[in-house]
Amino acid sequence: MPVGCQGCVMSTVFIWNNNEVTFGRSYPGHASLNIDGTWPQTYATNHEHRHVSWFPGNNQSHSGHDQADPKLNVLQDLVAEGYAPDHIIRIPSNGIQEPAMRAAWDEIRNKAVVWGNVAINGANVAYRQNNSGASYRFLVKNCSVIVQRVLKAANFRSSNWDFVRMHSAIWTPLNVKRMALCFTGAHTITWAHFVGELRIANTLTQLEHDTLVNFQRRHDRHGSSGAPARNQSNHPTFVRPHWWGNHQSAAGNAAIVNYIQHIGDNPRAGGH
Repeated sequence: MPVGCQGCVMSTVFIWNNNEVTFGRSYPGHASLNIDGTWPQTYATNHEHRHVSWFPGNNQSHSGHDQADPKLNVLQDLVAEGYAPDHIIRIPSNGIQEPAMRAAWDEIRNKAVVWGNVAINGANVAYRQNNSGASYRFLVKNCSVIVQRVLKAANFRSSNWDFVRMHSAIWTPLNVKRMALCFTGAHTITWAHFVGELRIANTLTQLEHDTLVNFQRRHDRHGSSGAPARNQSNHPTFVRPHWWGNHQSAAGNAAIVNYIQHIGDNPRAGGH
């Protein structure tokens, strides 16, 4: 933790890279932010006041214009993405920066949708294209736009203000990663380290920890999280095409996704 940051919490940025994963098939990626280092006890735990994750209502991130459907916590992110994140970035935030980020996030997600004289607050309300309420827009109000907006509200010190001052660029997860790493004290952690933290926080039992640590990221060419990769660039005897993938590991990842959805659904007798 940086000098002079006693009492800081560690905000966490999760990045799923935007990249081409098969021949002619692009993946838009995702960015999310846990503001204060508090982790859910179950998959269904509502942490939306501290977890910034902006999805379209139809859960298709290539949608051009849609109702917003924020994910409630990082476990829901993992299920929606189907892979471990490519990057996990820690940023120390103090007692002024954390509430500033919460206030910015509350303003975004609680934006009112207005019909005539009736206003309904919140992202998860009926949405129409001509309304002014909380919406998802692929280019101008996507997950990366929202995360960078919340991060900027904290006024973090930065070693590179070019990213912090970006306004007109199309924000992508890669841009969010670069910006986050410019903040003073920012550093990456591994997937194994993060899953270990979930175990310590009693989000996971030991068995759940041992399962989730094997959750795979999309491709070995991308990322700093150190999670095992489903798609491999090289093979001992030939370079296999990206679309080949690893069918056994794909099944394993799908099984872990189902497993995550059931975390906390049943009472636990000890073992924590």
